[in-house]
Amino acid sequence: PLVKKKEDNPDGVPEGDLNEILENVKKDRVTFLESFHKNFYNYGLLSQSVSQAQLNYDWSIASNASPIATLKCAESWANTDFRPELQNVTVPTLIVHGDDDKVVPIATAGDQAAKGIPNSEYHIIEGAPHGLNVTHAEELNQILLHFLRS
Repeated sequence: PLVKKKEDNPDGVPEGDLNEILENVKKDRVTFLESFHKNFYNYGLLSQSVSQAQLNYDWSIASNASPIATLKCAESWANTDFRPELQNVTVPTLIVHGDDDKVVPIATAGDQAAKGIPNSEYHIIEGAPHGLNVTHAEELNQILLHFLRS
């Protein structure tokens, strides 16, 4: 709901870090995307959680996006506060977050969303990075199937 660290969001990402992301997108977007996708999967931190082919595939998709759209998306991601809107979600909502997400801290995303969306169902996948749909696909699929059946 809000990524940026603020007085009322102490677990957020510091503004300087977000500005660095924006500058890297402006300066050398394709190289930024290469490192971003490694962070997306926690690749190389303790293990190689996905194949190089997966990283290449993700990079090929992202690098073909409009440079302006990539920058605007990053700006929006960094600066938009969706917290006031959460209470307006009235449909059954599943929230799944990895507890080892290096891209979006769990406290500023999953925890806030679960707290702010009435009657949401929240699952935390242990050891999962941001790209948990790839690294923890089986566990995620079981959570999705259970939610859809309920």
